Amino acid sequence: MSDSLTYRQLAQEMLENYPEYSFCLKCRKVDYKKGIVMLYDEDEDTLHTVTVDEMAKALAKMMEMIALRKLYVDMPDYDAVTVDALCQIVIFGEVIYG
Repeated sequence: MSDSLTYRQLAQEMLENYPEYSFCLKCRKVDYKKGIVMLYDEDEDTLHTVTVDEMAKALAKMMEMIALRKLYVDMPDYDAVTVDALCQIVIFGEVIYG
């Protein structure tokens, strides 16, 4: 995973699986054609929109955090915690839940 095309492909796969991987942020709607997921943050009572392109950019930051041992998630394999953490990085710039 060294180029943005690979990050985008992985982000697209994660977006397509988010409804069943919803963890801290609850999935409210997914538009697969537009590459958009709407996530509800119960703690902030806020609805956030995340795009596949934002997820792809955040993957680079996530990989850096993993390399620096600031984040512990399974990559390149991933689970609900990993996908949720990625969306938190998009929304908040860091992982604040879980």
